[in-house]
Amino acid sequence: MWFSPDAWLAFAGTIIGAGVGTGVAGYVTLRSVKKQLEYDKLQRDKDEIEKYLKGCDAFLNHAVNNLRANENLLGTLKQRLTESKQNPGVLSKESVDRNSSNVKNINDSTDFFSFPIEVYSQYKTIKRCVDFTTQIRKDVLEYFDNILLNDDETTFIRTTLIEELEETIVKLKFNLDEVKEYNENKEEELKNINKKLERNRLISHS
Repeated sequence: MWFSPDAWLAFAGTIIGAGVGTGVAGYVTLRSVKKQLEYDKLQRDKDEIEKYLKGCDAFLNHAVNNLRANENLLGTLKQRLTESKQNPGVLSKESVDRNSSNVKNINDSTDFFSFPIEVYSQYKTIKRCVDFTTQIRKDVLEYFDNILLNDDETTFIRTTLIEELEETIVKLKFNLDEVKEYNENKEEELKNINKKLERNRLISHS
């Protein structure tokens, strides 16, 4: 049985049309899947950044309070040493205690592995600084416990405690600034992610 040319053309058109239709449908499906995967990744990134920023708040607030207390303590130490030179007498434990009341250890249960690898070492250093200043505070109170400081004790405070405290404050500031810069970049990244997610939602509902 022979087919006429018109029949062959009709048959070919049907095959080609089906192929094109299948190709278009496949392309649309592939594009839809790709968009969904991109959306899911953005959502995961958003959740991860939000979890990190929320989780580090308490830690950083504690460290900042510690830094301020250390700066107050350093100022008090220098002032008391100056006063002891000018007018030797009792150096008040209370004045030191009041200015260092926020110097406490960071909870040892802190999960540092929950922090991003990019700032992991900074967080560890911040904790070491905070814990070290706690020990310095104990040493300070030992010497400022309503006693008259002799020359050796005054020299120890000036050359050891004050120098160690100053070095620790510098290190603490440096690492806090690095973490602050990292967090600001993460906050900016989060804004961009939210914008992309919003555009995707608008497109999907249009």
